[in-house]
Amino acid sequence: MFIIFFASTEHPLLLSEKPWNPRENREKTIQLVFEKCIPSVQPSAHMTNTLSWSVNVPAFTFATDASLTMFAAGKTTGLSVNCGHDATSVTPVYEGMIPSSTSLSLP
Repeated sequence: MFIIFFASTEHPLLLSEKPWNPRENREKTIQLVFEKCIPSVQPSAHMTNTLSWSVNVPAFTFATDASLTMFAAGKTTGLSVNCGHDATSVTPVYEGMIPSSTSLSLP
């Protein structure tokens, strides 16, 4: 296992998600990120590398994998087709945004 230590105050946090991810899952993810998931080193008097679970990032946001795919290709509008292990999704992206209820997932 590798642990990478960094100054979390200098790096924003971006998490990708599927377009059909429900709000409850987003809220649970935010809770887990800020409570348990990102380590930072807090030196103490008796231990030099005490690991505590806290984060202090300057910005935090979610982005859909479809819009990130478009941005990576240098486009803001297009059709993103994502073929994964257990599902295939087709998502239209217009000006970097996904119109509501337009994503399709096939198991």
